Amino acid sequence: MSIPAHAEDSIKFEPINFPSSAYITLATKKIKNVVDGNLLEAEDGSFLRLDGIRIPAQYEGGTPSDLNVAARNILKEHFIDKNASIYIPQKSRQDHAKNRLGQIQAQIVSPEGLWAQKLLLENGLAYAYPSDYTAASYPYLLRAETIARENKIGLWGKDTYAILNPETIAENSYLMQLVEGSIVSVATVRGNMYLNFGQDWKTDFTIMIPSNVRKTMSKSGLNPTEWQGKKIRVRGFVEDYNGPMIKLTFAEQLEVLE
Repeated sequence: MSIPAHAEDSIKFEPINFPSSAYITLATKKIKNVVDGNLLEAEDGSFLRLDGIRIPAQYEGGTPSDLNVAARNILKEHFIDKNASIYIPQKSRQDHAKNRLGQIQAQIVSPEGLWAQKLLLENGLAYAYPSDYTAASYPYLLRAETIARENKIGLWGKDTYAILNPETIAENSYLMQLVEGSIVSVATVRGNMYLNFGQDWKTDFTIMIPSNVRKTMSKSGLNPTEWQGKKIRVRGFVEDYNGPMIKLTFAEQLEVLE
């Protein structure tokens, strides 16, 4: 894959400021190592996971993918040996912003004001992906991804990462996929909601909205029961359950397009 060193060389991006008012600065940490395309190691021994993004297919046959290598290189250029600001949501404590591996899930900003996640997204090196800690930052991350996608930068210029439709989607729980399509029917079974994209729910693509995610949507004024006929975009890991299915973990995985 041909990855531009700096997407700004050919595309003028909209300025997207970091929403610092919704976060607290956990600390400034000197970055000593780029472990992976979305993982940094600080001089104090802590590991910093770039929250709110995913790099698809980071490894191919045990070897770092082109996307992974390009992401590592851009992070090395802008963050190694620098004191980066580490941001976590105001409602979190440090322990609550850690994943099961003990890595701090954070938004990371260089001394020059470069937002690491935005940098990778606008260069087409990652997808935006929500988490428990991205409520304030996710709209900005999604906008950075959209600019790269519309200009076919990085992964968006490759057929491998093309947005799929309900007919071309494949069951692959190890690869995050983006799918666009129109909802044919909506059903609720035992508290869970199912958005069906074909006439045969046993074989066609489906989005499952668990009851807890549905409650989150309701608080935001979203009502999927009214979405029949709507075109949507969803991102997630596809599993095989009466045909290909994406089970939502976060409401933000789903976008209503029209």
